[in-house]
Amino acid sequence: MNFSFASAEPGYFEMPDLLVNLYSDRGVSSILKIRVSLDLEDASDIPHLKQVMPRIVDNMQTYLRELRVEDLQGARGLRRLQNEMLARVNSVSGQAKVSRILFKELLVQ
Repeated sequence: MNFSFASAEPGYFEMPDLLVNLYSDRGVSSILKIRVSLDLEDASDIPHLKQVMPRIVDNMQTYLRELRVEDLQGARGLRRLQNEMLARVNSVSGQAKVSRILFKELLVQ
């Protein structure tokens, strides 16, 4: 028997930079700037991601604006942020499978 499997070529997709005000109940305004790449299982999903990117950005903006500075502290906070962002991206990306969120820049002021 001869089996032939089409192997998917992994790829990366650069999301647009996100800049949001973080939640504060103390009246002190903090800003989060974040730049990430999406680690894709199949690079052929890039055109689909481009189509749904407005929904992904909206979902990310809504989530990030609820965060507090304290939520982003330490390795545990960043890992939780990656996991939450990944779940949200995959919830709206449809057929495209994103395997990881890769931080390129994360700035809190």
